[in-house]
Amino acid sequence: MTNPAPRCRSGLRRPGHKLAAREIVVDDVEAIRIIVKEWIANPAVDAIITTGGTGFTGRDVTPEAIEPLFESGWMASRSHFTC
Repeated sequence: MTNPAPRCRSGLRRPGHKLAAREIVVDDVEAIRIIVKEWIANPAVDAIITTGGTGFTGRDVTPEAIEPLFESGWMASRSHFTC
């Protein structure tokens, strides 16, 4: 499988977009939550895009880590948000 992160970054370089933050985080629920909570609290961040850690192995915990941080049922439509 190819790494979608470079494609996402290049899309963010288009006029009107700015990459506010970028972080590589280990596959650990609490580590992921700490970073995402910081981004949620940051007024400079309008959207959060994650790549990696979304597979079906036991160590891919990104969806489980971030789902409780959001108020609505965004997980049902997560497949619509791709780079």
